[in-house]
Amino acid sequence: MLDTIRDAVASNRIDIYLQPVVRLPQRKVVYYEALSRLRSADGRLIEPQTYLDPAERHGLIGAIDNSLLFRCVQLLRRAEKRRPDLAFFCNVSSHTLADTAFFPQFVEFLEQNAQLADRLVLEFPCDAFLAHDPATERALGSLIEFGYRFSVDHVTTLKLPGRILARRGVAFVKLDDDAMLERLCQPGGSAEARRLRTTLGVAGVSLIVDKIEQENDVIELLDLSVELGQGFRFGEPRLAHKAA
Repeated sequence: MLDTIRDAVASNRIDIYLQPVVRLPQRKVVYYEALSRLRSADGRLIEPQTYLDPAERHGLIGAIDNSLLFRCVQLLRRAEKRRPDLAFFCNVSSHTLADTAFFPQFVEFLEQNAQLADRLVLEFPCDAFLAHDPATERALGSLIEFGYRFSVDHVTTLKLPGRILARRGVAFVKLDDDAMLERLCQPGGSAEARRLRTTLGVAGVSLIVDKIEQENDVIELLDLSVELGQGFRFGEPRLAHKAA
C-alpha cells in the first residue's frame, strides 16, 4: 500500500472531491469542503482512512496537502465569473502545520493568491492549531492580515475558548454529529452544547456540525440553533467537476 500511495502522489493521481456545507434550516449550500482522494495506477480509489496514516508517517502528506490547496485555487479562479459565490474549506494536516521547512512555502503561495482569501477557509486539527510554535503563529498571523479565515476540526471538547480562537483567526468550529449527539445524551449535555453555541456566537465563530446522516439528527441540532451542517444527509462528496 505504501508503494501504491507513493506512486499515486508522484504521478499526481490526486482527485479533489467536494462535499457541501449548508446553512440551516434552509439547507442552502454556502461552502464546499475540498477532500483529497488518491487513485492507484489501475484506477482504484484509495480512501483517506487507508492512506492518511502511512502518508503522514512517511512524509507524503505535505505533497497531498499542497496538491489539494493548488487545486482549490485553480477551481476558484476558473469559477470566478461563473460562480463568484463559490467558497471552499481546504484541509491542512497537523504535519504540514508543524513542518518548518514546508509550511512557509505553503503560506507564501496563499499570500500570492490573497484575492481569494474570502473564498478559501483553511481547516486545521484543533489540538495542533492551539499548540503550534511562535514561528507558525507568525505565519498564520500574516495570513490573517491578508484576509484568510480558519476553521478547526477534530474537536474533542465542548469547552472551547471562543474569544481566543477568534483572535487567532478562527471563524468556524467543526464538530462531528456523533460526538455532539453523544454529549447531548449525557446529563446536562444539552445545556453544555447550548453554552458552546452561545460562547462561539458571542465571539463571532460559527459552529458546523459534520457527519449528519439522519433527519432526526437535523431536528435535534436545529433545537440548539446550529447554523451550519455537513454530511451525507445534505450531500456526499463528489468529484469537483460534478459537484460545483
